[in-house]
Amino acid sequence: MTSTILCRTSRQNQQILVYIIRNSSTSSTQTSIRWKRLAYQLGGGLLTVGSLGYAWAHSQALHASGNKAHLVPLPWSFRGPFDSLDHASVRRGFEVYKQVCAACHSMKFLSYRHLVGVTHTEAEAKALAAQDQITDGPDDQGNMFQRPGKLTDYMPAPYPNDKVSTLNYFIRKEIRFFLVYILGC
Repeated sequence: MTSTILCRTSRQNQQILVYIIRNSSTSSTQTSIRWKRLAYQLGGGLLTVGSLGYAWAHSQALHASGNKAHLVPLPWSFRGPFDSLDHASVRRGFEVYKQVCAACHSMKFLSYRHLVGVTHTEAEAKALAAQDQITDGPDDQGNMFQRPGKLTDYMPAPYPNDKVSTLNYFIRKEIRFFLVYILGC
């Protein structure tokens, strides 16, 4: 196989064409490339056939043993993906979050207005929002201030920023490590 490189240069209104002809491959390199390509294709084919055979044999072994996993019907309060949950159980879940989980985890993307009609009435949601102090501002002097929450406010995070949250997580992890591995509790 021959390759041709054409270079055109211009020098003081003269154009010079330069042709470089080079015989870059011989018949022995072409045959070695063909054999390598054939070896890669055969190896890939054998790998594919082997993995498919293994998967088929594994599935037949599971069918022969009779150890198939069946779904267990559970008594859910809804009848499918397009039905709704029981509002009383959702309200109980929110109460558990408020009393237990809110110490470490936030629902900072959930507004108090999202609770209206799902877990609380509008008056209950307003009272719940008013219990929390929301940082707002700045006022006329440029200071941030605390005010009672409104329905449009988002639920406050348990930590002032993400760095404090991460620090608290690692401190708890170290205490757990000390209690379990050092003291054996």
